[in-house]
This record gives sequence, structure tokens and C-alpha cells, in this order.
Amino acid sequence: WVHLCASGMDVPIFFSVLRACVRNGAAVTHCPGVYARPMGEYVLGHMLNITRRIPEHAANQQARAYKPLMQKELSGCAVAVLGAGGIGSEVARLAKAFGMRVVGMRRSPAPQPNFDAVLAAADGLEDVVRDADFVVVSMPLTPATRHIVDAKALATMKQDAYLINVSRGGVVDEAALVAAPQ
Repeated sequence: WVHLCASGMDVPIFFSVLRACVRNGAAVTHCPGVYARPMGEYVLGHMLNITRRIPEHAANQQARAYKPLMQKELSGCAVAVLGAGGIGSEVARLAKAFGMRVVGMRRSPAPQPNFDAVLAAADGLEDVVRDADFVVVSMPLTPATRHIVDAKALATMKQDAYLINVSRGGVVDEAALVAAPQ
């Protein structure tokens, strides 16, 4: 029996292990959803870090200086969740608790709790990210998702939107991200 506690299968060693298990009749199990809560909190932590300007407050505190900083509330912000599986659903749940509008994208769209809308990837990524203040990428890396967040998607995002990628790096076209206007 082999139990895999991993959230991505794009690591070559996993394929070797799986092939050996199949050849030898070993059971293979995994623990889907185990990373949903910690990753959801991680994403919301970054959103709060950005809107509440926590690093700047910490720097001011360290310098023993008071400098008023304009902050923004998450309430009323929009988040696009690319990949509405376990992690994306947890991000949606937490975002809703903060009063955010949540639009999701997944392979097979269907109404889901805590999402205001869920669209199919085939409907166009641009429609999902266009009005978002935050774009959260939480999808597996597959041939269909490699570089799905490309130059066109990045150009469609609002100028002041933030991209938070908790997926495998290959889901975002890194060259397009580097070349995107700041």
C-alpha cells in the first residue's frame, strides 16, 4: 500500500512509483482536500496583507514612526478563482465571509456554494478575470492548463489587480507575466 500526500502529479518520481504500484498490485491512496484549509488561509492572508498594507505598517512600527496609510477593505472586492476544486472552494468560502464577490472557473461548471457564478474554461478566461481585484489560480497543471494564464489573460486583468498563484508554476506563463505592464 502506498499513500501519496501530494497535491500535484507532475513530479516524475510519482509516475515511477505509480507504475511500480500497478505492476505489483499495490493499493495507491491519496488525501484530496488536505491542503484546502491551509492554502485558503494563505491566499486570504495575502489579500489582507495587500489591502491592509501590513508590511508597511510593520516597517513603520519597526522604525517607531507613525505614518497614516490608506487601506482598502476586502468587502466589495471581487475575486476570480481559477480552479474551483478543494482549494478554490475554500478560498471562495473565506472570501464570501469577507463580503467579496466570487466568480469561479472550472472544467465542468455548475453552481457551487460561495460562488456568485462558475464559468467553464471554454467560456473564456478573460470573462472571469476582467473585473477581479484578485485572481487566484488554484488548478492542477495538465496539458490543458499549462500557460492558461497567458499574455491575453494578463492584459485583460485590471491594472491594479493582483495575481495569487497557488498552483504549479507552469499554469502561469512566466515569460508573459514578466513582460506584463506593471
